[in-house]
Amino acid sequence: MLDNRAWLREDVFSWTQLGQPWPRPGLIANIAMAGLFNAGGAPLLILGVVAVFVLTVLLLLRLTTASPAATFSFGLLAVLTMASAATPRPVVLQLPLLALTLTVLERERRHTSGTPMLWCLPILAIAWVNLHGSFVFLFVLIGSYGLGAIIDTYRSRTPTRSRILDQHQGPRAAWRLLVVGVLSMIGIVVNPFGAQMLVYPLETLATGFGAAYEIDEWRPVDFADPRYWPFLGILGLSAFALIRSRDRLRSVDPILLAVFGLLGLTAYRNGPVFAAIAFPIGASLLSGRPSIVGSEAVALANRSERAVEVTLLLVVAVSVAAIAWPAFTTAGNSRADAEWFGAHAIDAVAGGEYPQPIWNSYDQGTYLIWHGWPDVLVSMDSRSDLHGLRSSTGRLAVLGFRKESDRVREHIAEWNAERDAPARFAAQGIQTVLVERVSPLVEQLEDAGWHRVEEDERAVVLLPP
Repeated sequence: MLDNRAWLREDVFSWTQLGQPWPRPGLIANIAMAGLFNAGGAPLLILGVVAVFVLTVLLLLRLTTASPAATFSFGLLAVLTMASAATPRPVVLQLPLLALTLTVLERERRHTSGTPMLWCLPILAIAWVNLHGSFVFLFVLIGSYGLGAIIDTYRSRTPTRSRILDQHQGPRAAWRLLVVGVLSMIGIVVNPFGAQMLVYPLETLATGFGAAYEIDEWRPVDFADPRYWPFLGILGLSAFALIRSRDRLRSVDPILLAVFGLLGLTAYRNGPVFAAIAFPIGASLLSGRPSIVGSEAVALANRSERAVEVTLLLVVAVSVAAIAWPAFTTAGNSRADAEWFGAHAIDAVAGGEYPQPIWNSYDQGTYLIWHGWPDVLVSMDSRSDLHGLRSSTGRLAVLGFRKESDRVREHIAEWNAERDAPARFAAQGIQTVLVERVSPLVEQLEDAGWHRVEEDERAVVLLPP
């Protein structure tokens, strides 16, 4: 896009989907990150990621009136959970966008007549769709606060409950949020692909079912995996805070924690999102302070408390960044590539030493694009989940047209030697296969006369007889 000064609207990376439409949110984020990389390489790009991460922590800190102990407990778990999203990908930008949205909605709730900040959300929607595809969370937050306002109104009318909202405030707030939600949906259309982005959340939802077979972050949380323990920790602490504060809960609190907690459990890529939501809400509840923003914030959190909280969490954020830094330096990247891909075999293919078309495994595709494109085109890569969403006629392959995961599942079946790969590859004219050594496909192809020409500790390259 930088070279051609034009939006990337179709696939130019794979021979299997070459020229197919490729509607995608977040193009501006990709351009910005590419600009940082071109200007200063990986170090400057990582500095940008760290800055976004620290900004998120600061925004979330401003939302809470919790005690230092509660803030540190939730903050530590939140930072460790959100760290998985602190990578040089547009996904990191969803964190400050979430924090900004939460800030606006909380201030709206604290003003009986509404706040002008609320009308910034449609502008935020325009920014969000052009920065990352998680813009659907904006509408989840708006809907949760609207529902919470209505429920709190009826709770306030019962004689056993203290008045949470004026009896007319909830419906008024819900109507304002509805109007803002509609305007924000109109704002989503302001992107290079227009109204196509309105169905992108459905495509993403469908993607998850197929991508879970291949991509770790789309899989449900594994309770035995230490990588997920910070998320499980903040989830459990949030549940404890809810139970402890059940008599003074705002209705929106359990709604938000339940919805985003479930999203995090079903697909871990949503774990950092839950952490960003749970940090200010859970810390305030644990402290016995149900309001997370408002005029009383200054009285409840004096400057010394706030200084301690900011210092502690900045130390944590910087520590996480320092740990992650070596993986993104040039030398660290090379080591990671060698460990993950097995650089010898894949470099031979990326260098154009073997004939095309190439059948490559899912994990190898991104590396091939990075090191071999445009001379080498891939068959499958990390964008395959998107292409799998559309049928040959271009129709959306959800809600009855066709299961979007067909293409991904077929690829997995070939990798596992559950299909007659030699016959399929012959019909497709496949000239080279790049696959992990542990794949059963290797033995199946060798039994059919294919022979190895390159291999290392991770991957093998095979040519047909």
